[in-house]
Amino acid sequence: MAPGTVAVGEMAYLWEQRVRNNSYCGCGSKWTNCSFWKSILGDLPSPDFQKERSPFGAFFIDLVRKGCSSDNQHYNHFLKQIESIYLAIHDQTGCSVIIDSSKKPFFGLAVSRTQVSVTFVHLVRDSRGCAFSWKKAKARVELGKNAFMPFMPQFPAHRSALAWVWNNLQAEILRRRCQNIVLRYEDLVENPTSEVNKILNQVGLPSISPDQNGIFHIPTSHGIWGNPDRWSSRNAIKVTKDERWISELSKPDFIVSTLISAPLLKWYGYPLLP
Repeated sequence: MAPGTVAVGEMAYLWEQRVRNNSYCGCGSKWTNCSFWKSILGDLPSPDFQKERSPFGAFFIDLVRKGCSSDNQHYNHFLKQIESIYLAIHDQTGCSVIIDSSKKPFFGLAVSRTQVSVTFVHLVRDSRGCAFSWKKAKARVELGKNAFMPFMPQFPAHRSALAWVWNNLQAEILRRRCQNIVLRYEDLVENPTSEVNKILNQVGLPSISPDQNGIFHIPTSHGIWGNPDRWSSRNAIKVTKDERWISELSKPDFIVSTLISAPLLKWYGYPLLP
């Protein structure tokens, strides 16, 4: 991890009770027992996360208001709570850059409404690759076999494609509201060091170099939620290309995914035929 940065995982899930009560922090501790998060939240005036649940209706209204301030008191209070948590993380760690890997553009919009300086990294992958990934069973190994939801959810191809379009349309609107970087998954796995350094340069941090054979060694983080793969690569990450979908995605799934997402596929420079 680049000096001066701290990774906190998907902050958007901090307001989800099932995540707070059942998940594990990136450090390996049960999230509710993590000393890092106890310290962060202990400096704040007892945030009631259930009462201040993410106001998604207000998010959508804010997204289409073209920069006008919101008069929704619940939403404005939610923004202040987000800001106070970010500031507490900065004060506790001394890091100038907080890496929030939330995948919800609505939440990114909320963060951009605070006094925190935001650079939005829009990571996009071929919709057919996403559809293939969401059809596969993936265990949440950190939750154990007896967990209420021991596996990540699985979705049919048409639902994955619709979600892909919806999220990327939100991201395109958000990109017009704050400093941003568009990054394709395929470019990242092809040359991870170069693509990561583009981001670091834009946020004013020094470049990094990969270890031998393209393996990145990272320190223990205190990430919230996230992909289960993080538990199989806690200290070292080997960035590799995954193109199994090209040969393994069924023809019907390929066709429906392509038809639903074709305009945005072309927008991001993806061929409609692999």
